[in-house]
Amino acid sequence: MKRVLQPVNTEHFIKKGVLFMGFINILGVLIIAILAVSAIYTLVLGRQQKVVEGNLDTQIEKHVQKHAYIKNPIFLAYGIFFALLLFIVFFVAITFY
Repeated sequence: MKRVLQPVNTEHFIKKGVLFMGFINILGVLIIAILAVSAIYTLVLGRQQKVVEGNLDTQIEKHVQKHAYIKNPIFLAYGIFFALLLFIVFFVAITFY
Protein backbone atom coordinates (compact mmCIF):
# COMPACT_ATOMS: atom_id res chain seq x y z
CA MET A 1 0.00 0.00 0.00
CA LYS A 2 1.60 3.24 -1.20
CA ARG A 3 1.02 6.51 0.58
CA VAL A 4 0.23 9.43 -1.62
CA LEU A 5 1.20 12.83 -0.27
CA GLN A 6 -1.59 15.34 -0.30
CA PRO A 7 -0.90 19.02 -0.99
CA VAL A 8 -0.82 21.15 2.13
CA ASN A 9 -3.44 23.84 2.52
CA THR A 10 -1.17 26.84 3.05
CA GLU A 11 -4.00 29.36 3.38
CA HIS A 12 -4.53 28.29 6.99
CA PHE A 13 -0.88 28.95 7.89
CA ILE A 14 -0.77 32.24 5.99
CA LYS A 15 -3.83 33.57 7.86
CA LYS A 16 -2.33 32.65 11.22
CA GLY A 17 1.01 34.21 10.28
CA VAL A 18 -0.64 37.49 9.26
CA LEU A 19 -2.60 37.54 12.51
CA PHE A 20 0.57 36.93 14.51
CA MET A 21 2.47 39.70 12.67
CA GLY A 22 -0.35 42.14 13.45
CA PHE A 23 -0.09 41.14 17.10
CA ILE A 24 3.68 41.75 17.06
CA ASN A 25 3.17 45.23 15.58
CA ILE A 26 0.58 46.14 18.21
CA LEU A 27 2.82 44.78 20.96
CA GLY A 28 5.76 46.82 19.62
CA VAL A 29 3.72 50.04 19.67
CA LEU A 30 2.56 49.25 23.21
CA ILE A 31 6.14 48.68 24.39
CA ILE A 32 7.33 51.96 22.83
CA ALA A 33 4.44 53.83 24.46
CA ILE A 34 5.26 52.36 27.88
CA LEU A 35 8.93 53.29 27.44
CA ALA A 36 8.05 56.87 26.47
CA VAL A 37 5.69 57.34 29.43
CA SER A 38 8.27 55.82 31.79
CA ALA A 39 11.03 58.11 30.51
CA ILE A 40 8.85 61.23 30.89
CA TYR A 41 7.76 60.14 34.38
CA THR A 42 11.39 59.57 35.38
CA LEU A 43 12.40 63.03 34.16
CA VAL A 44 9.55 64.65 36.10
CA LEU A 45 10.51 62.81 39.29
CA GLY A 46 14.16 63.73 38.79
CA ARG A 47 13.29 67.42 38.56
CA GLN A 48 11.13 67.17 41.69
CA GLN A 49 14.03 65.56 43.54
CA LYS A 50 16.31 68.49 42.64
CA VAL A 51 13.79 70.84 44.23
CA VAL A 52 14.13 69.03 47.56
CA GLU A 53 17.82 70.08 47.54
CA GLY A 54 19.45 67.09 49.15
CA ASN A 55 16.98 66.44 51.96
CA LEU A 56 16.93 62.66 51.56
CA ASP A 57 15.24 61.72 54.86
CA THR A 58 11.81 63.19 54.25
CA GLN A 59 8.54 61.78 55.55
CA ILE A 60 6.85 59.23 53.29
CA GLU A 61 3.36 60.31 52.26
CA LYS A 62 0.45 58.63 54.08
CA HIS A 63 -1.20 57.14 50.98
CA VAL A 64 2.14 55.57 50.00
CA GLN A 65 2.59 54.14 53.50
CA LYS A 66 -0.89 52.57 53.35
CA HIS A 67 -0.22 50.95 49.95
CA ALA A 68 3.51 50.31 50.09
CA TYR A 69 3.44 47.39 47.64
CA ILE A 70 0.86 48.76 45.20
CA LYS A 71 2.62 52.14 44.89
CA ASN A 72 6.08 50.58 44.50
CA PRO A 73 7.10 50.94 40.83
CA ILE A 74 9.31 47.82 40.92
CA PHE A 75 6.41 45.60 41.93
CA LEU A 76 4.22 47.37 39.38
CA ALA A 77 6.78 46.69 36.63
CA TYR A 78 6.98 43.00 37.60
CA GLY A 79 3.18 42.74 37.60
CA ILE A 80 2.89 44.32 34.15
CA PHE A 81 5.69 42.11 32.81
CA PHE A 82 4.10 38.87 34.01
CA ALA A 83 0.64 39.95 32.83
CA LEU A 84 2.01 40.65 29.33
CA LEU A 85 3.98 37.39 29.40
CA LEU A 86 0.83 35.41 30.23
CA PHE A 87 -1.08 37.27 27.52
CA ILE A 88 1.58 36.39 24.93
CA VAL A 89 1.67 32.73 26.00
CA PHE A 90 -2.13 32.43 25.82
CA PHE A 91 -2.25 34.21 22.47
CA VAL A 92 0.36 31.92 20.93
CA ALA A 93 -1.33 28.85 22.44
CA ILE A 94 -4.74 29.83 21.09
CA THR A 95 -3.43 30.90 17.69
CA PHE A 96 -1.12 28.02 16.86
CA TYR A 97 -2.53 25.05 18.76
